[in-house]
Amino acid sequence: LDSATQTGYFGPVETVLDESNTAWRVALDYKANDDTLFYASISRGYKAGQSPVNAASKAEQNYPVVQEKLTAYEVGVKASLADRLLQANLAAFYYDYKDKQISTYFADPIYTALSRLDNIPKSKAYGFEGELALRPAQGVTLTANGLWLKTKVIGYVGTNAAGQVADYDGA
Repeated sequence: LDSATQTGYFGPVETVLDESNTAWRVALDYKANDDTLFYASISRGYKAGQSPVNAASKAEQNYPVVQEKLTAYEVGVKASLADRLLQANLAAFYYDYKDKQISTYFADPIYTALSRLDNIPKSKAYGFEGELALRPAQGVTLTANGLWLKTKVIGYVGTNAAGQVADYDGA
């Protein structure tokens, strides 16, 4: 049986994922001086689709998820300051996801909700990150790191842990 005819069917799920892709990366570096590097990059990568194996009361709970696609944009600077006693690394990034794979729930008439994998059609993440490393003496390094991150789900309706339909758009 194919997945389109298995609704409400209990038994083995036989599916085929026919996927292909080409991952790539383009980067530009500019060394302003011996102590300062500016960079920018755009890259695309994939996470393979998969067929989960779950405890299930319905065959459709074990339908496969398709491959996840990520296009990532990043710009940043790496600078040595104060005669190289201080290293500052700063970056801004934007991640554009298509079919992001997530662990979620499946409404189940017997168990209310069971876990499963699903695809979010569109989502994004963006933010800033920074790192400071101070070397006040030989053999001593003090570091501080920070990250501001914002994520957003776009147009996804799924199932919550109570087995109820939930709209996650904007979450």
